[in-house]
Amino acid sequence: MDAYKIPDAIILCGGLGTRLKSVQPDLPKVLTPIGDLALIDILISQLTKAGINRIILSLGYRSETVIDYVANIENPNFDIITVTETQPLGTGGALKLACSKSQSECFLVINGDSYTDINPSDLLEFHVKSESFVTMLLVRVEDSTQYGSVVVDSSGLIKSFNEKSKIENIEGLVNAGMYVINRSVLEQIKENETVSLERDIFPGLIGDGFNGYISDSKFIDIGTPETFFAAEQFFSTVKS
Repeated sequence: MDAYKIPDAIILCGGLGTRLKSVQPDLPKVLTPIGDLALIDILISQLTKAGINRIILSLGYRSETVIDYVANIENPNFDIITVTETQPLGTGGALKLACSKSQSECFLVINGDSYTDINPSDLLEFHVKSESFVTMLLVRVEDSTQYGSVVVDSSGLIKSFNEKSKIENIEGLVNAGMYVINRSVLEQIKENETVSLERDIFPGLIGDGFNGYISDSKFIDIGTPETFFAAEQFFSTVKS
């Protein structure tokens, strides 16, 4: 990655965590304990191993709890910056607010309720080489029905998004919740505007420098009780 400037990372962790309340009723999802660590620790470790040294946390629900937690993380090799939305802005609006603290022209963006065991450097290198405006990490899963699937052409250009299906066990490529996004893409979002990346921004980019990077990495959605327990099992296996 020495051929280009390593960008800042932005972790979107302002969601209410409604689906996970039966397991962790009082915690933001990003502080969900998975084994001996909180999810935020796992994500930060993944980013710093890729050489990223500025991490911006986009906060909302119970932001003070996250701020107190990361204040106790001591490491001279990276900086953690927090940005808190005063009202729910959606993933797009939250990213627009967070990028005001960024010093880079593109950002590695991660959803704070999922994990993929990829080296983020691979995604960043693909983004630069493909001259994309947005690069979305895609993984193939045996059952894409709960996520909706993504269709790409042979070069990796994203062609369409398929809605969630009632038909079970349909294999497909899914959005793994990790992106590289150029700053210019966010110019269309107004300050404090409530916008969804997935519903409002990404569909309008199809056919215009919007690429998918397909990885065989393990993808874990930690947003539901069922997937939370699967995440615990995965990380206990990795640790052992």
